[in-house]
Amino acid sequence: MSEFSITVEGNSSVRLPVGGKYCDRDIIVTAEGGNAEITIDPKKTYIFINMGTSRKSPVLGLCALGSLKVDWGDGTTPTVLKGTSISQLIYIGPHTYAEAGDYVITISQEDGSQLRFMGTSGRGRILCAERQVSDMDYAYLNAVKKVIMGSTVTAIGASAFYYCSSMTDVVIPDTVTSIAGAAFCYDYYLNNVTIPASVTNIQNSTFAWCYAATYLDFSSHTSVPNLQNVGALSGTSADCEIRVPAALYDEWIAATNWATFASRIVSV
Repeated sequence: MSEFSITVEGNSSVRLPVGGKYCDRDIIVTAEGGNAEITIDPKKTYIFINMGTSRKSPVLGLCALGSLKVDWGDGTTPTVLKGTSISQLIYIGPHTYAEAGDYVITISQEDGSQLRFMGTSGRGRILCAERQVSDMDYAYLNAVKKVIMGSTVTAIGASAFYYCSSMTDVVIPDTVTSIAGAAFCYDYYLNNVTIPASVTNIQNSTFAWCYAATYLDFSSHTSVPNLQNVGALSGTSADCEIRVPAALYDEWIAATNWATFASRIVSV
């Protein structure tokens, strides 16, 4: 997948990785690369994918409450539907792409609607094949390269991005209040992640085996979040920093389970 360039122009608010760091100010971001050229709307969710030559008919799995429009990024008519539960997975598609290549799936919702990503029993569901909704489809999970969540996303459920092993970037808005167990487990190439202060509990295996991450950023937190167990960070690099507010540093390194990672906790 091609690299994406970031252009800052001003006016809307979204947290995005810029030059290896996070920019958290009023911005509009234009992403260009591959077949994608979009302007980021902080209310919308964007899933950057790469469709291979042999697997071009993915099903999108998510939970939604309220209206939902899915633009598949290939100029075809968007899929419009209404979700009835934030805890019940719905499968949208399959959608067939005419050609292999890079695409951006854009999810739009009306004000007051909610969106949640969720897997099932240790299986990622963000992309799958219709005939295999009971099993993981590694080809489609590996097609996910980057996810920018909009302000309608309120939760990241268990195993939501499990085994999205080619995903390099995820942007989590401060509307997200919970990240469930194994949400990013086995996302080998996931880069640095900023966890908003709205998330107060890090559950089992949440970031397990995220080998590539060089830091997890908790610097916006005003209190130490609960770390359910040390397995939440199993398999992360010994060089992966845990960035915390200077005012909370002493409390953080002594907190239950966090103390195991005291040598990696860095005040910022």
